[in-house]
Amino acid sequence: MSGLGWLFQAFYQLRRHFLLGLRADRWLLLVLASTAAYAVLRGVATRTWIPAALAAAVHALGWVSHKARFVVFRSEQSILPTSLAALRSADTELHLWASGRFSVHEQTRDLANQPASYTTPRSREHIIMTLLQPTRRLLLARSPADDWGWWYIFIKPDELVSATPGRQYCGWRARPALKLDHLTENDKGELIPAVTTLAFDCEPSRALVWEDLTRDKR
Repeated sequence: MSGLGWLFQAFYQLRRHFLLGLRADRWLLLVLASTAAYAVLRGVATRTWIPAALAAAVHALGWVSHKARFVVFRSEQSILPTSLAALRSADTELHLWASGRFSVHEQTRDLANQPASYTTPRSREHIIMTLLQPTRRLLLARSPADDWGWWYIFIKPDELVSATPGRQYCGWRARPALKLDHLTENDKGELIPAVTTLAFDCEPSRALVWEDLTRDKR
């Protein structure tokens, strides 16, 4: 699973960075397709299948990773610790990694494995927020300026459907995680199903968030 998590994270990074107005994953496909076309024109038939097969594999993996929201999550039958001793050892600032559809000023972005913060004010609305900063990949590809800044996910208590414990594989590491099935508003103000995944450094941090999320369900 760790290898698949690494591939999904790699495709996510390629998809989020641009060079000359084109996504980095499209550049990769373009290079492989051009190499295959060049081999055909040069009559190197025995080698044509290699870049063609690589292009097909990259396209297929990109499609699969996008459908999976660039996250590999496996549910588990965990008994989450909720004792006060366990909860007190959790990170009180509740830093975590979040994957899902974030929004700000009527704009939305599908983000994966972003460093984020979790908080619940007195209104009991759960807020997940992440700060996107300028990044660069493959030396030249950059993240778009429109993405820079704070992005949010808001989940009201009555919009949370379930919180499933499990493991998230993103990159080479598996982290304790929660998959949140909930409702969110689309641009027409209609409630539609959504999925947000939260990954944690340790079990007590996950237990603390699970305790907070499910408190209003009891």
